[in-house]
Amino acid sequence: MVRYWGVNAFGHDASLCVVENDMVIFHKLSGGEFLTEGVVDDALSFGKPDVICYYENPLLKRTRQLYSGEWNKAFNMLTPKLHMLEFGINCPIKYVGHHHSHAAASYLTSELNDAIILVADAIGEWETVTVWHAVGNNLTKLDSHRYPFSLGLFYTAFSKLYGVSEREFMKLSVDEYPIHYVKAKKYLDINLHKGIKDWGEVDKNLPASVQKVFVDALIDIVKPFKGMSNNLLMAGGCAFNELAVKQLNARVTISPGDSSSSIGAVAAYLNKRLKGNK
Repeated sequence: MVRYWGVNAFGHDASLCVVENDMVIFHKLSGGEFLTEGVVDDALSFGKPDVICYYENPLLKRTRQLYSGEWNKAFNMLTPKLHMLEFGINCPIKYVGHHHSHAAASYLTSELNDAIILVADAIGEWETVTVWHAVGNNLTKLDSHRYPFSLGLFYTAFSKLYGVSEREFMKLSVDEYPIHYVKAKKYLDINLHKGIKDWGEVDKNLPASVQKVFVDALIDIVKPFKGMSNNLLMAGGCAFNELAVKQLNARVTISPGDSSSSIGAVAAYLNKRLKGNK
């Protein structure tokens, strides 16, 4: 029997899972960017891993961080290998794509036999929105959108401009009118990694305007592929937007953020269904 660990670290919602015989027997969050000794010790109670599956490609991510000017992150010498050595863990590490982890976590832990999977978040390595077709255990990427285009960064930047959380921004969008739709839509083509500095006066109709741009963009991206399956899944941070999920008539089968990507990394690497603890 091969014991797999799935690891998500260095971003947010760091987590670790243990998989044996295609069964998730342990899954725990650290509550920050890095794994903690407590979480690792709990995982070690099941035995040391034979293989670690990591939820993204760190080298590819560094190239994007260089491009976006995130120098401190790009030149940080801590690697997944070194992070695991801090806990005395030294075994092979297999890397899968960030969006592949999201898609696999969503689909390969479900009971569905086919689906279209829409993955949207702030950013993975370079990808920010991907569309996947799943049949049986096989996932095929159909479409990809890359940084600096990012619906996740778009929504985050406008929420910060308004001074509320993204969830509160979404809730406020139902009460007013999208009168700033045309103006807000222009910001889809702008790199919003450092926020919005030139909007001008903010009023109560901003959340409704941004929400409509956000949902319309998601609908336009997935529309060419919806006829390929009766099931549409959403994953990635943008799937926390419940109004968008409802308007797309999509399903969220697992926590859509990075916390489930440790499970998704193993599922993606093995290309197998995983059962058990989510």
